[in-house]
Amino acid sequence: ADRGKINIRKSIRRSLEYGGVMVKLDYKMRKIQRPEIVLLCDVSGSCEWISDFFITLMLGIKKAFSEVRGYIFTDHCWAVTKALDTGVVDRLFQEISHWWDVYRGGGSSNMETAFEDFLKKTEGTITKKTTVIILSDCRDYLGRRELYGNLRGYPLSAQKIAKLAKISKRLMILNPEDPKFWNTGDSVVDYYVQAGAECYPVKNLQELANMVILAAKKDITPYMR
Repeated sequence: ADRGKINIRKSIRRSLEYGGVMVKLDYKMRKIQRPEIVLLCDVSGSCEWISDFFITLMLGIKKAFSEVRGYIFTDHCWAVTKALDTGVVDRLFQEISHWWDVYRGGGSSNMETAFEDFLKKTEGTITKKTTVIILSDCRDYLGRRELYGNLRGYPLSAQKIAKLAKISKRLMILNPEDPKFWNTGDSVVDYYVQAGAECYPVKNLQELANMVILAAKKDITPYMR
């Protein structure tokens, strides 16, 4: 990229290689081993407005890293790694359409069943070398909760997040919603953060770039309750 401009592909790669902290690389430094990345993208109705960006971001991460697997979900998940490998946007959208035709599920999210399905389909393949990135607004519309009187309580999907955080190297959530709306209604951001996930507000390339700049200055931390 030209001086003063951000190379998103390189920025994503460097950020993940260095644990989310951007550094200026010396050309003589030994090459860092590329991490294993697993993407889990929310395609439920509440994320329809941001789906184009999510798909673009998935393809961008795939181009930046060689070891990338991809899944989409609403209340269950579906592997889209082969579509990601083509590097073609239309191919990925076709795969999502095919999933809807075959599965014919609802458009509402149930993150308890979706994450349980994800854990089953990736069993034995997520290790302490794996970074899991969830692209989602964390709105667990149909997920079960432990009830406290008339109040909606602890989401059982947070148990699945805790397991993912335990078995992986890092568990990151890129949330497209404005943080002022987090933890309102069916949003369960706090519970996921308490379970071990890192959550960042990112809804466009500019916000992604800003996150990278702040990380370079060591002036960014994940959302904390």
